[in-house]
Amino acid sequence: MVADAMFAGELKHLSGYGSAVHTHGAVAADRPSASRDGVLLSLLSWNLLAPPYKRPRESEQASRSRALAQIALVRESAADVIGLQEFWLEQEHMEAWSNFAASEGYCMLVSPRTGGKPDGCCMLVRRRRLAGLPSMETYSFDDWGNRILQCVTLQLAGCSDRLMLAHTHLTFPHANGHDPQMRRHQARKLATWVREQRSSTPHLALFGDLNGDVHDPAVSQLLQSAELAPMSGETDWVSHLSHLGTPMACDLVATAEPAAGGVRVGEWSFGGSAEELLAGTWLSDHRPLYASLVLDSRQPSDSEPA
Repeated sequence: MVADAMFAGELKHLSGYGSAVHTHGAVAADRPSASRDGVLLSLLSWNLLAPPYKRPRESEQASRSRALAQIALVRESAADVIGLQEFWLEQEHMEAWSNFAASEGYCMLVSPRTGGKPDGCCMLVRRRRLAGLPSMETYSFDDWGNRILQCVTLQLAGCSDRLMLAHTHLTFPHANGHDPQMRRHQARKLATWVREQRSSTPHLALFGDLNGDVHDPAVSQLLQSAELAPMSGETDWVSHLSHLGTPMACDLVATAEPAAGGVRVGEWSFGGSAEELLAGTWLSDHRPLYASLVLDSRQPSDSEPA
């Protein structure tokens, strides 16, 4: 098919692209949060609904107030890792989040979308959970959706293996002749990349707004081909009210199958309520996903790099 040829290829590494890492100071590792099963890392994933995409459009003051309320909610969560989709790249908005990161002890990593889009993916990581500064790579899906994959690698205190976090926001499945095919190829490209990374990185978690639940054709293809286990195989919850008015269960975190890797999803929940979301009174058209990642607690030996 013509569409298949247009979306062929693999993820494209964006070397020298406009991604930015703001460390806001040196790392100072705490004693790791742990359970009987391993090191615990708390995760928050949230699509903020960037002001340029809000329908109907809101005033500058309303955008500013909504952003400050979102920052307050994220601060209250005290999550170790925060993944934000539709992160608006406007200067004042960036400065507000950068000030939050600096005051709360986070490294802030920003990956803009391609094509001059006004948003991207932002990840914040608590410095005190790290044994070294994080590294980041940004990839393009190389299609007209201008979507990106943000890959952040962490060396956590108390864990010998590095943790790779893959953070993304896939294209919405509009009922037209090209978006479903584009999503299928996004899933294929991402699954190929995940398989390649897992050969050397057993600790890998994928999360973000996949714009489809676990039964969606593209999401199902991604999970099966990459051998990833989602936090739940059910869809009896709502995390997003789409611009078409459709309730969706599309905000997900998935990890390498437990038999093949050293990380899994523990407890998970959503902030806000389905009632607020569906009524349009929530801070975004998505609810924030809270999840715990459990990593095996094997400590570095004398022969292993810390």
